[in-house]
Amino acid sequence: GTYSIPAINSAFNALVAAKGVDSLASIRTIKIKRDGKIVKTIDLYNFLIHPTNNEDYFLRDNDYIIVSSYNQRIDVKGEVKRPMIYELLESESLIDAIKFAGGFKAKAFTKSIKVKHYQNNKLMMVDVNYDELLASKATLKLNDGDEIVVGAIESEVINKVNLIGAVRVSGDYEIDEKTTVSDVLKRAGGILYSSYIPKAYITRISKVDLHKSYLKFNVDSVLNFPNIKSNHILQPLDVIEVFSKHRFEDSIQIRINGSVRKPGLYTFGSGFTLKDALYFAGGLKPEAAGNRIEVARIINLSETNKNGVPSKTEIKTIQINTDLSIDEASEKFELQPYDEIFVRQIPEFEYLQDVYLTGEIKYPGAYSLLSKNERLLDVVKRAGGMLPSAFHKGITLIRREKKLGFVVVDIDKAIRRPNSQFNYFLRKGDSIKFDKINELVSITGMVQFNGLDSTTQVNVPYFAGKRAGFYIKNFVGGFKKDALRRKTVVLDASGRIRSTRKILGIVNIYPKVNMGSKIIVPKKYDKIVVQNQSIDWNRVIENATLKITAVLTIIVLAQRIK
Repeated sequence: GTYSIPAINSAFNALVAAKGVDSLASIRTIKIKRDGKIVKTIDLYNFLIHPTNNEDYFLRDNDYIIVSSYNQRIDVKGEVKRPMIYELLESESLIDAIKFAGGFKAKAFTKSIKVKHYQNNKLMMVDVNYDELLASKATLKLNDGDEIVVGAIESEVINKVNLIGAVRVSGDYEIDEKTTVSDVLKRAGGILYSSYIPKAYITRISKVDLHKSYLKFNVDSVLNFPNIKSNHILQPLDVIEVFSKHRFEDSIQIRINGSVRKPGLYTFGSGFTLKDALYFAGGLKPEAAGNRIEVARIINLSETNKNGVPSKTEIKTIQINTDLSIDEASEKFELQPYDEIFVRQIPEFEYLQDVYLTGEIKYPGAYSLLSKNERLLDVVKRAGGMLPSAFHKGITLIRREKKLGFVVVDIDKAIRRPNSQFNYFLRKGDSIKFDKINELVSITGMVQFNGLDSTTQVNVPYFAGKRAGFYIKNFVGGFKKDALRRKTVVLDASGRIRSTRKILGIVNIYPKVNMGSKIIVPKKYDKIVVQNQSIDWNRVIENATLKITAVLTIIVLAQRIK
């Protein structure tokens, strides 16, 4: 278009005013036409690379700026500083394209640059040795759409060997055409005291077929006599390994098991006695049975190794005190390779086992069990007995052993029959709670009481000897129509559940109610209706859901009582 700009503006300012050039424009041959003649051709590359005033051409009134389409563009990729697409003039070549791209990066492989071009409807590739091209001062003409790919030098270091094993500083070392084994060993600071001197190896990989070969040398010889034949001249990527003496030794150990402070494996050495082994293991634990230390041993070990005969095991029993003092004969008892020591535990030994009493007991708190057979009543007696305010039907026991949890307690039966199963043997961590007397009875579920449902309850006075039906009839208006009467249960304060029974399959005999009990009446569920030998599965699923809900309600209420 036509633009009006001040006279001090150059051609570049005019291009900026025109919002620049489009994707097909040539930025190497921008022409300025004046009075019907081309008076200037501007090359933006020249301006960017050599920003001088020669390219900053000022305009006159009625000048034309003509931006033609590009002639050829080349894509430069890979290890160059500015990889991108460049526009080339007819007179420019590969060398110019690399120059526009900022030159090569440090790891560019210049001996084989790939030039891809289209020829006879095919994509072809040419390998160009750029170094030779520069040396011969030749040019390589490019065409529109050509692609130049500059690869990278392989990252693996070639002029090195790898030293491993019993040397002071292992790792990679530089070599040249004359580097020998001794040169690398000296640069590594020499060998260690544990180095195996008679024989070491060089592992060499063939460049042709990757076949491995091994070259042997004596470490001491190559270090002291550099001119010896076995002081091999190294090749790139050789691996030198100097073995340690420990590589040729068996790890002989003994094992200590049982009641010692640090059981486990210990390295065997000559003169290592039983007393030494027990010191290494931290000594005996308090529960160790000093007279039951056993040593299991392979007999005739040397004969077994020499002649290949089957091995046999014998057991020796040693008596020792907890202070590790032993008799003279046992003092001299030396261990042998692979011996295994067993320190037994005193059968009746146990650390303190505590139980916890809380609530309406005379002396609540923690009590250590006197034996494995101490019962509930024994500990209650040691705690001074229950207070008059203790609710016999409301004693709860939580057993933490094996995460057993809630245990039903009937203290009255335990008192009447101390040897019965209700007078439990107590275990470590047992927690026994003695609640206060609860003179009420709770009712919940499908009864007529206003506002009562499975999540709420009503509390009424306790009447001795009465059953659940008495409380439902006299205090909550009876059962609802959808109450499942035959499934009415009574949950005692101790956690015991009493169920409804039937006489002759007709009359419901409701369970007796104790002080502090809860009466639970679940909801009725409908029977499955079968018509024309087909089942309404929607009703089946709905009724099964109601049944599950009723059972879960009872479980939830039982959990709350606990």
